[in-house]
Amino acid sequence: MAYKFGMYGQAVIKAVEYYKELIRISKMTPKKALLDSWEKAIKECTDSKTNQDKGCPKCAFLGLCEEGYVNGIPKPSIGFPYTTSVKNKAYAIEAAKILLNSRSQPDCKYDEIWKKVREIVLKQFETVPIKQQGAMNVVFALKAKGMLNWPKDM
Repeated sequence: MAYKFGMYGQAVIKAVEYYKELIRISKMTPKKALLDSWEKAIKECTDSKTNQDKGCPKCAFLGLCEEGYVNGIPKPSIGFPYTTSVKNKAYAIEAAKILLNSRSQPDCKYDEIWKKVREIVLKQFETVPIKQQGAMNVVFALKAKGMLNWPKDM
């Protein structure tokens, strides 16, 4: 069974592609290019303002970029983070570690991975949401498209 991209999975794949194009043709900072790329991509994937404004998947994407997990997107300069969302970044990074350590593609393990992430992150934070709010969809899509990698300094 092949992984099917949901709305946020489609958006993150487009956002990475848009980012690379913006950096190539403009003088935008990486952070501005990331934010603009996400906004353009999510608006193409849904007409729902609620879904477009949802912070969890966006912050998961920005957190992965910030830590060097997304192919072709550099870590930010010290003191200029891509996101301030500590929790969504943590969820995405833990999921990325699990998926990158797995030899198989993320087919039917979506709920299983989120359960593992919750267990790990509960040790860092007092509470973790029951649902992943789109953050896992971002990580799974990046992995499935070969856009997720270990940071170069790991």
